[in-house]
Amino acid sequence: MKNVITTFVLLLYSIVNAQQNPLFTQYNENINLINPAYSGSFGGLNITYLQRLQWEGFPGAPKTQVISIHSPINSKVGLGTTIYRDIIGPLTQTDISADFAYSLNLKEYGSFAFGIRAGTHIKSLNLNLLRTEKTELASDEYKNSTDFNIGIGVFYFRQNFNIGFTVSNLINTISENKKQYFLNTGYVFDIQSGLKLRPSFLITMSKGTPVNLNLSINALLLKFLDLGISYRVDDSISLISNIKLTKDLNIGLSYDYTSSELSTYNDGTFEIFVNYIIRLPYIRPECFSKFGLKKFK
Repeated sequence: MKNVITTFVLLLYSIVNAQQNPLFTQYNENINLINPAYSGSFGGLNITYLQRLQWEGFPGAPKTQVISIHSPINSKVGLGTTIYRDIIGPLTQTDISADFAYSLNLKEYGSFAFGIRAGTHIKSLNLNLLRTEKTELASDEYKNSTDFNIGIGVFYFRQNFNIGFTVSNLINTISENKKQYFLNTGYVFDIQSGLKLRPSFLITMSKGTPVNLNLSINALLLKFLDLGISYRVDDSISLISNIKLTKDLNIGLSYDYTSSELSTYNDGTFEIFVNYIIRLPYIRPECFSKFGLKKFK
């Protein structure tokens, strides 16, 4: 069994080498994790902690932690930083990145932002946790590494619509880190007082890997309870909830049921985030919200 787990973990390490950017179920609530152009788009200083436990019940399954901070500096400039740590059995990868975003107010035509992300990506393999005959092979084939990379993104939004596009690993120092492309969009339908619906999707593309498609629909009830369902094609079905405890504090929770053959070996994926907003004197009077533009007071 240990040989099976070791082989599985090393396979995951190969995937990490080819595709370092994480995918989150609650991407709609944390767009800045995908797109640097979003930094500073929502009012004051945003602080988010996210934890993801993937494929619970499987030994060595991925565990992810993220701390993210972003804020507008003035009416045009936003800054952000993200620290990301992912553990897959004996494998650990850490990302530390900084974002710069520049926004243009197009008045009645909405707002357009451009962003750039620069950071370092560190991968390490703890061979002490792999005590099989394959350890020596792993030592030769899987090396620890530190990679510097740059990504760019654009983000457009108006009253009930948003769309963003990102290219990560645009410049990097390790050739196997391939460019990744992210396209996300959403539209808000005002159904009636106290009820809004927002369908959205996220497409992730990378050379040599299958296209990843996420389809989601969320409902905002009474301005404080957000419930949703998401489908990642050929991978999982997710239930999502997000509650606004105060005007500045949000908590989100999601559960992914694995729909692929891996469902036999795990109990699903859990993801939780906590977001807190600190209101600053230089906040933007009007900002992006998942359910449409809002006045930030």
